Amino acid sequence: MPKKVTYEEVLALFSENAVFIKEMSKESKEGFEKLRLQTLKIEEENAKGFKEVWDMFKKSDEEFAIRQAQSEKEFKELWDMFKKSDEEFAIRQAQSEKEFKEVWDMFKKSDEEFAIRQAQSEKEFKELRDMFKKTDAQIEKSDKKLQGIAEQFGGLSHNVGDFAEEYFANALEDKKIFAGQKFDDIERDMKAKYGSLKDQFDIVMYNCSSVAIVEVKFKLNISYLEKMVSQKVSNFRTLFPYYKDHKIYLGIGSMSFYDDVIEKAKELGIGILRQKGETIEIDPGYVKAY
Repeated sequence: MPKKVTYEEVLALFSENAVFIKEMSKESKEGFEKLRLQTLKIEEENAKGFKEVWDMFKKSDEEFAIRQAQSEKEFKELWDMFKKSDEEFAIRQAQSEKEFKEVWDMFKKSDEEFAIRQAQSEKEFKELRDMFKKTDAQIEKSDKKLQGIAEQFGGLSHNVGDFAEEYFANALEDKKIFAGQKFDDIERDMKAKYGSLKDQFDIVMYNCSSVAIVEVKFKLNISYLEKMVSQKVSNFRTLFPYYKDHKIYLGIGSMSFYDDVIEKAKELGIGILRQKGETIEIDPGYVKAY
């Protein structure tokens, strides 16, 4: 049999439920208020963010408008510049076409003149060729005559050269003095060969410390003077190593001298030996040692 519920028990139960409901209502109210405040805060933050975004877009629109206006201005300036360039290009092109036509006309004229000159040259060349053909026989005949004269003159030159060398050697042998130096001995026509190097020296005088090399020429030119300095000195030291540490003096003997040869000899420090009556004249003032 079920237990009988008393009035007090029911009342106590209702009292407990009322307290529970009251507490739940209070918690719900506090939670709702908290939720409402959070929602308001979120809305405020959203509103603030929206405003910042809106301000940013507004600012971007203004900057874009400024840049757009600037770009339009720059584009217009570029467009005007290109238009001006087109005009200048058209002027230059017209000028170039004119210059090209002038050059073309000049080349055409040059071609015509070249053709005329070429025809003239061919005519002159033919005349020259015919002239040379005509003189071939005369040249051949003249060559034979010149060869005979050269042989005779060569023999004469050789004889005159031998005479000159003998003359200067005898004159030097008497005192053996040259360039202020007293020499002990004198040699003529000294020849030597060492490997592929060979050379000949007309007159050589020497002592314990110095050597004098005197070359005698029937016909003398400046190039031979330069050869004496650049080759004769080094060749002598190589071919005659005993004298490699000796001072070497150079002299040139001839029956006659041109003024330019004398000046060159003085410049190079080569002594001049020339005939004076029955003796020889030597100017040692400018002779230098090598």
